[in-house]
Amino acid sequence: MPKNIYSITLSLAGLCQSAQLVYQLSQTGHCDNKAFKVCIESILNINPKTVLSVYGNEEKNLNIGFNTLFNILNITYKNSLSIYLIRYIFGMMILEKKLTKNVIALKKLSYCLQIIKKNTITNFEIHDSLINDLSRIYLEIISNLGSRIKIVGIESILNKIEIQNKLRSILLAGIRSVALWRQVGGSRLQVIFFRNCFNTEVQRILVKINKKK
Repeated sequence: MPKNIYSITLSLAGLCQSAQLVYQLSQTGHCDNKAFKVCIESILNINPKTVLSVYGNEEKNLNIGFNTLFNILNITYKNSLSIYLIRYIFGMMILEKKLTKNVIALKKLSYCLQIIKKNTITNFEIHDSLINDLSRIYLEIISNLGSRIKIVGIESILNKIEIQNKLRSILLAGIRSVALWRQVGGSRLQVIFFRNCFNTEVQRILVKINKKK
């Protein structure tokens, strides 16, 4: 069993939650507001005390992410999962790796996020101006890294500027979760070789969440 399996599972759930929200938004023009807020706030949690604190110190805040991760770990031919969802997840992993190797881009991203955080009140509401700022950062820094993620959805929805801004913000949150995942010792091989361990951990957390409802 991997060390820090709890922290690794949390960060994977954060990534999966971002991917699921991208899928929801691209297909319907809407996504879960609470889960969206958790993702956006995670971006500005620059120096967290724990992995859970990145996501508001509540496991239930990643309920969508845990359920998505569970479905991925238990995918079968009978229980198919959107191919686009998997592509979004791998796409964010690739972009995070490129970002980590690009020192200039990484420093610029850190600087921009610190500026936004200084101008943001604690326990903030998600305003359009914040989403626009995060979207601009994604365009200026992440998009220039190459390997752009192609979002597939309803064209009339994807053409809306406010949807585009939300999608970029969610992708930025997903990349943040990937960075966290690597920091706590996560790797793709772990998910392959210790799939049952992660499956057990996800189920354990989901049971806890459901008991508190």
